[in-house]
Amino acid sequence: MSVTADLWTRLATIVPDALDLPLDARDAFLDDACRLPTGEVDAALRAEAAALVTASTAADAADALASPVAGLAGDLAAEEGLRSGAPPETVGPWRVTGVLGEGGQGVVYRAVRADGAFEREVAIKLLRPGLGPEAGARLGARLAEERRVLGRLEHEGIARLYDGGLADDGRPYLAMEKVDGPPITAYADAQALSVRDRVALLADACDAVAYAHARLVVHRDLKPSNVLVAVGMGDEGLGIGASDRATAPPPRPQPPIPNPQSPRVKLLDFGVAKLLGPEADADLTVPGWMTPAYAAPEQVAGGDVTTATDVYALGVLAYEVLAGRRPYAVAGLSPAEVERVVCETAPPPASATATEAAPARAAALRGDLDTILAKALAKEPARRYETAAALAADLRRHLGGLPVEARPATVGYRVGRFVRRHRAGVAGVAAAVLAIVAVSGVAFARVAAERDRAEAEAANATAAQDFVYGMLAAPRSDEQGRDVRVADLLDGASAVLDSTLGGQPAVLVEARSRLANTYRSLGLYEESARENRLCIEAASQAFGSESDDALTCRLNLGATYQRLGDYPRADSLITSVVAALSQRFGEDAPELVFAYSALASLRNDQDDPEAALEVARRLLTIDRRRAEADPGALADVASSLNDIAVSLFGLGRLAEAAEHAEEAVAIQEATGDTTDLSFAGDLRNLGAIYGRAERVEDSDRVLRRAIRIGEQAGGPDHPRVAGIYAMLGQLLTRNGDLNEAEGLIRKSLQIRETALGPDHVEMAYSWEFLALVLHAQGRTAETREAALQARRLYAQHFGADHQWVADVDTLLTDS
Repeated sequence: MSVTADLWTRLATIVPDALDLPLDARDAFLDDACRLPTGEVDAALRAEAAALVTASTAADAADALASPVAGLAGDLAAEEGLRSGAPPETVGPWRVTGVLGEGGQGVVYRAVRADGAFEREVAIKLLRPGLGPEAGARLGARLAEERRVLGRLEHEGIARLYDGGLADDGRPYLAMEKVDGPPITAYADAQALSVRDRVALLADACDAVAYAHARLVVHRDLKPSNVLVAVGMGDEGLGIGASDRATAPPPRPQPPIPNPQSPRVKLLDFGVAKLLGPEADADLTVPGWMTPAYAAPEQVAGGDVTTATDVYALGVLAYEVLAGRRPYAVAGLSPAEVERVVCETAPPPASATATEAAPARAAALRGDLDTILAKALAKEPARRYETAAALAADLRRHLGGLPVEARPATVGYRVGRFVRRHRAGVAGVAAAVLAIVAVSGVAFARVAAERDRAEAEAANATAAQDFVYGMLAAPRSDEQGRDVRVADLLDGASAVLDSTLGGQPAVLVEARSRLANTYRSLGLYEESARENRLCIEAASQAFGSESDDALTCRLNLGATYQRLGDYPRADSLITSVVAALSQRFGEDAPELVFAYSALASLRNDQDDPEAALEVARRLLTIDRRRAEADPGALADVASSLNDIAVSLFGLGRLAEAAEHAEEAVAIQEATGDTTDLSFAGDLRNLGAIYGRAERVEDSDRVLRRAIRIGEQAGGPDHPRVAGIYAMLGQLLTRNGDLNEAEGLIRKSLQIRETALGPDHVEMAYSWEFLALVLHAQGRTAETREAALQARRLYAQHFGADHQWVADVDTLLTDS
């Protein structure tokens, strides 16, 4: 029979659950899971599910390495009738000794080295014969990709790749470490492991995932059948070389002499992995390839797959290992129903599920473990653990009796989720106000004993809730039914900070700083400068003018003056902070990363790319050193690479600039948030570099993506989005698309004048771009008017002798 996409998706939700049940319970389960809305059993679905369950049971009895249902929701070209035939005697230099398992794509064989050069028994993954040319080529390419991905992953928790190539009949194969052991769920239950032992195993699984993420590889299909537990493996199976220890940070401290009899987690099947580096080929990964029961909301909704997707799958896996069931029951649901459940339904606390499924473990899950799992399973990727390593660290903090980093979602957060679905602007304010009040937990932690922290934060959450309700519900008689502007609510918060938090100086300083950053993110730079000045005043009075708090506020004020185009005041503030921190910590200390980043950005804006490049390279050295110890610092590496790219662009070294900008974007896509204004800015820089290098199509594609992200994150009237409009307009002018170019540039002018004022330096860029597009249309008088505006502003900000003034003079002469 032909297998449709919907049928494959339904089977992928039914068969794994059936396999988890005792043999005598499977028939009744299949009858119920395959029932139509009318109450009748879907005979075709029931027959297909039963056949796959039977085949999987037979493979398991033969010591299968891979279940026949592995990758069930993947390539739809595989048909039920395709069978592999008799096993080959040899595959490359390997002699086949048995069959380990079969799937829709291929067969996994047990094998040994035919020439005796390698004594270890391995698992050979060989593409199935009989596929059509198109499907065979696609799956062959995917297997080759798996070989390349596995070849760069050498970690004790990841099944090692030994060899790969083409069999005699031209089919590609991989020779991998053969792992003897059950899935993590089966092992934990068979050994009747305690909660502590289960948590320790899960932390080890997180380590392996974190290692892959640090190399820009996302697994995308983490589930029990791909996370096995092996016992009795010696050091030769670990796959860690000396070079890895020297250059790659271990996700956690490793014992010097591993116990060869201890259980070890092994990750399998990176065949659906997505490589996130710049060399990745999107055609080799299938967006829908997943197991729905373990898939993240963004995965089932067809969104971007990032490291956060694997963090979510680890959360599902951990939930199942600890609570005895998965957080959702999706067996037999249609794709639309699966998406609704995964994206919209909050799972019950693991302890509540364990009350029925694993009563002996329920009490141990209450508290920290419930909170850890809830954070890993957050619907929004940004609210999950930033990295798999961070999840592992929290699991180990729990084992050590230490406070965990995860915190329960407050009532305010749940209210915020509801408001955000109905009015994005109000939601942004709610988040900002929550941030302002919730920081009292930070201040309290400075003076309170660690054991009191949870109690203090509970009080802060209540205060945050009350504050949010007060801000959103307070009557305002002068609004005449109109929506309140975001700025109005922020202004209201600013006005009551002194009276509300005046007796808590640390909280007041942090609140001012966060409010200033919120204004700045909205493009309200004057308001941000005001809050930063108040922040400096409060910090200096409470802690001293050279305190960490005061220096942070000074740095933020400098960055805000930079946005306002006031480079002299920005320079004075930022360089003073760099000097103070260098004297206190040393020039290469990690405490300087934010100050160096601000200084590099300022030097680029001041058209001093040589100085900017020197600072950015020093910053990159610090950030790479930090990332070796903490993969979470990769986002800062991306920021440093971007600073270097901008500097190289200013120096005309376009090939080097593109290389650094591409690496920055790739890291952000792998580890960061690709929906914020910062990432849109990184794309703008890359698009500008491509445009200068005459890579017109690449520049157009990247800049339009930057606009989509920027408009969604900051709105179409944000001044940073205006910069992307202007950049795309310049590109289109050079490409001859003059009507669209003029529209975009005029839009950027309007936004910048409204948000920044007529004399801001960014107005000069838009005026010059407008002059260029008008000149291309032969509109001489208008060209001259726009060019004179650009010349005035360039001379005002950079001096009359600057090259940019000379460039505009040339344009005036031509007009």
